[in-house]
Amino acid sequence: MKLRRTADLPPLQRGETVFRTSTILTLIPAFVATVIFLACVGVYTYVLTEGPLTWYGHLLFLWFIFWVGLFAWILNSTWNASRRPSNWLIRFAPGGGRMFVKFRSYLNDHFPEEDRVVLELSGGEVSWIRKVRERQRVRNLGDNGFANQYFTYLDFNLACREDELDELRSAIETERTRKPPVSDVSQLNHELFEARKAKAPASEIERLKQAIRRAKAQAKPGPRKSGVRFTDYPVRLTGENVLRLSWKGMTPRANAAIEFFRRCFPVEAESKLETDHTTAQPGKDLEDQILDLVEKGNEMEAIALVRGVYGYSLVQAKQFVEELRRP
Repeated sequence: MKLRRTADLPPLQRGETVFRTSTILTLIPAFVATVIFLACVGVYTYVLTEGPLTWYGHLLFLWFIFWVGLFAWILNSTWNASRRPSNWLIRFAPGGGRMFVKFRSYLNDHFPEEDRVVLELSGGEVSWIRKVRERQRVRNLGDNGFANQYFTYLDFNLACREDELDELRSAIETERTRKPPVSDVSQLNHELFEARKAKAPASEIERLKQAIRRAKAQAKPGPRKSGVRFTDYPVRLTGENVLRLSWKGMTPRANAAIEFFRRCFPVEAESKLETDHTTAQPGKDLEDQILDLVEKGNEMEAIALVRGVYGYSLVQAKQFVEELRRP
């Protein structure tokens, strides 16, 4: 078992099998959201041609169009990310001699390539695999009821030394807490803002502007998500030595993947998990920890903590954090 950097991985070999997030499954919601956004713009334009609107009508239309457009933009960004070469979870070499597992989400492909986020396994380091289906029962904050959430995983039982497992566990935890990168342009823009706020001399303002122009000219082409981190973590280590991979939206599907790996590894019977988060009550220590994260500006980490503890969806976790922030 080795931990490797994505920058050091060999090129994709002929015959190598790649398991990745389905581009089609990310395209469908992006397409639907875009159509809805264009329809909203069309309705607004049509209403304007039919007669004048009150200021309240304009505000309502524009508010709705803004949020639909933002949602469509996020989904289209996800679809674009799924089309990049960084969208892969497993690379399996012909003959089963070597397998790469990347525990960095393809949505965070703007993070440095120097980070060790790829696990290299030989065929003898996986003793068995299995499919896992989990049903989580969570609170539905909208109507004070309950809801079921379903997840699919693939488990790989690792036959590795304890020190290697500790190193892997530490690397996965580091990835979950890693701060997003900040580009030189963003840093210089912040310095320019502070300089203007402090009424710095014109020469200092001009120096920062020139530095920003140079940084933009030297910037590499590609996605720019400075300061952004998506809370998508497809790999975790459960128990002592089981590597659990989230298989939501993956291609090929879980059953097809199991049949593929059956040629190289023993396959255990499918496992079904039932998790009930409805009886968990938010303790005072957890609330203090969440509020502390929010006060430090780490709202996304607070939301991720709530999702991990209670199994809430993203919207539910945001509502939970907002409730705690209210006096």
